[in-house]
Amino acid sequence: MKIAQWIVLIGALLAVNVSSASAAAKAVVRKPIVDFGTVAQGDKIEYSFELFNEGDTVLTVREVKPACGCTVTRYDKSIAPGASGEITAVLSTGIFTGPIAKSVTVFTDDSLNPKINLVIKAVIQPRIEVEPGYARFIVVEGTGSKSSIQTLRTADGPDLEIRSIRSPYPFVKASYRRVEADARDESDQSNRGKGGSRWEVRLTLDANRAPVGPLADYVEVETNHPKQRVVKIPVSGFVRPEVSVTPRVAELGSRRLETPYTTTLEVRSQTEGGISLEAVSSTVAGVSAEIEEVEKGKVYKVVLTLSPEMAKGPFRGKVQITTSSKRHPLLEVELSGTVL
Repeated sequence: MKIAQWIVLIGALLAVNVSSASAAAKAVVRKPIVDFGTVAQGDKIEYSFELFNEGDTVLTVREVKPACGCTVTRYDKSIAPGASGEITAVLSTGIFTGPIAKSVTVFTDDSLNPKINLVIKAVIQPRIEVEPGYARFIVVEGTGSKSSIQTLRTADGPDLEIRSIRSPYPFVKASYRRVEADARDESDQSNRGKGGSRWEVRLTLDANRAPVGPLADYVEVETNHPKQRVVKIPVSGFVRPEVSVTPRVAELGSRRLETPYTTTLEVRSQTEGGISLEAVSSTVAGVSAEIEEVEKGKVYKVVLTLSPEMAKGPFRGKVQITTSSKRHPLLEVELSGTVL
């Protein structure tokens, strides 16, 4: 009799556990990805994702995290069994162009599916089209001018007018002109249906004035378009030096000079005609320098030799390289270290 009672009790406990295990919330989104197709830049996309609770207990939405550019306006925090709630997201398109996919992550108390990713996809079409849409310059200082031509047009709004243009650099000139339609435009399938006037923006970099270094900024074009007053055209690239020395600083560290120690500098010309190295010298006593030609007019090595006769202690000076370049007739490299 006691054994029978134990069997009944164990069976009851198992039934309770099975019932408890099956009583859980279940989060389901039947359409986690929505594609809006082509959307005009600056418009807002709003969509309400439907979140179903196919479980047996109340589903709790603990948190909703939007990606950059998305703002969640509202969401239902509790969803009864068999019911559904909404996760409403708004996507601001003003800073995007081209295909995008922005996600919203939903965290729930569904132990089997605690995190759900919702995705909004679209192709953001600028109200004013710019082709190619960027200007990239890779030039060598002192090599004249390089230009990049941009074409602006719009398919909506009034007849496009450019009112002004601002360049971020004094050595990049920006000009513009209206381009009249011709027979070639009429026959070009890519131009059909775009309508409006067409403008040409010419960006010209003067490599004779530009300093060595990277380019990373925007040319701003002011227009009469009521929904896109300013068009930003990225300007990027690099102005390379006519002559470069690697490394720029010769820090030799601490060394014991029981025998001569040698190290090298590389001198490289970026110009078509090349340069020659006329002479090289060191201002540090006990350090000699010699020129080795690797590629005529283009690549040279400067070999530095530290003599064991150098005085012990720290030293500091310069390696001076005379070149045939009118822009850089003298190259100087800082030289330092310590003799132990």
